[in-house]
Amino acid sequence: MISHREKEKLYQFAREIILANGGEKQQIKAAEELGELQQEMLKAVDGRPDRDAIVEEFADVIVMLWQIRVMFGITRPEIEKWIDAKLYRTRKKFNLGL
Repeated sequence: MISHREKEKLYQFAREIILANGGEKQQIKAAEELGELQQEMLKAVDGRPDRDAIVEEFADVIVMLWQIRVMFGITRPEIEKWIDAKLYRTRKKFNLGL
């Protein structure tokens, strides 16, 4: 879990990058980073896992998710609501108890 201070630093960094590079470019960059993580995951499924590459791409995606959050004004309660809904649906789908 990251501290409140670290979250503020991430939020400020995200705002600075968006202002410097533009929101549209950062949205494209986010899609690219998601694609790179996807490629590493598919390599792992194919029997060619590279843990370091997965961790690196995972970190890139987290940084980009913070930027998306800033660009679209997504709040923590909104995220938590959707996570709860997704977890509930998944538990129900796999009959894991509610």
